[in-house]
Amino acid sequence: MKTVVKILLFFLFPLFLFTSCQQADQGKKDKMRVGVIRFSHETCTFCPRETGIKEWEYYGPPMQGKDVLSAGPYMRGFVDFCRETGGFILTGIYSPREAQGGSSGSWITREAFDKYTHGMQKDLQEQGPFDALYLSLHGAMAVKGILKPEAEIVRRLRTVVGDIPIFITLDLHANEDHELSDVADAVFIVKRYPHYDSYLQGERAAWVLYRTLKGTYKPVMATRKPGVITPSVFQWTGEAPAMEIMERARRWECRRKDVFVSVAFGFAYADVPDAGATLLPIMILRWPIPSPMI
Repeated sequence: MKTVVKILLFFLFPLFLFTSCQQADQGKKDKMRVGVIRFSHETCTFCPRETGIKEWEYYGPPMQGKDVLSAGPYMRGFVDFCRETGGFILTGIYSPREAQGGSSGSWITREAFDKYTHGMQKDLQEQGPFDALYLSLHGAMAVKGILKPEAEIVRRLRTVVGDIPIFITLDLHANEDHELSDVADAVFIVKRYPHYDSYLQGERAAWVLYRTLKGTYKPVMATRKPGVITPSVFQWTGEAPAMEIMERARRWECRRKDVFVSVAFGFAYADVPDAGATLLPIMILRWPIPSPMI
């Protein structure tokens, strides 16, 4: 009897290992691969010192892997949601750290911008393919010789990843226009200043991306520029008018399921062509789109 058991184990154990490995591989194949990137700067173009590679790498060389996955509250919200669902494989792509001086830094040099975006492209090429990208940006970046830096980041990354969903979170001091919404699939902006809902917006981005990749929803986005510029001191959301504007955006979101209304007040201390407020509503439409919606 013992001999029979030993013979059975001899043949069945390898079969068990083979089946387990196949199931593990299939589990990985079923998960959605998302590359995550952080490249954030609020540029005060009226300050005297430019922001070059030296300033970007003052706190260390660019990040990759797990360091990117914990870089800031937007990113942590996104990553935590993805891990809770268990349906994602997240890859931290080459990303610069915080620049020395933060908003006190002036124009970002073209050399620095090219270095980091080209590094992202190379890393995406080596680590890919991906089902989607998530970008944690700021929205008020100013680069010498590049009029719309955030839109340019997305354009450059698309040359590598192609036509996959690219989701973005921004600060409410963002200076953006239709060029960003033309190349990205969804943009989520904080509604609080101070920005204590950054984590929430990261979660929102992950939640909507999850449904988009599952094929049950399709994001449709529009952009409007009201032609208003306000200094940051009047953008505190604890009193009017900023408080009322953001409350109206929340009411719009509550009135209809799967509508997200992002408002950027802009960053007045940047001499850029898209300076000022931006309205970025996103409607998450069921797919296929019902005929009354067309």
